[in-house]
Amino acid sequence: MAGFSRSYYTEIETGKRNISILNLIKIMEALKVDPDEIIGFVKSKEH
Repeated sequence: MAGFSRSYYTEIETGKRNISILNLIKIMEALKVDPDEIIGFVKSKEH
């Protein structure tokens, strides 16, 4: 869905390749995943 080869995903999953931020964004957009779910930033509450 993001336009990468199956081997590219396998190399990322096995640690043979590091993913770039741009490619991570393409995958998140293809999967319709919110960046907070992947990156895990916690928003602080303002008092």
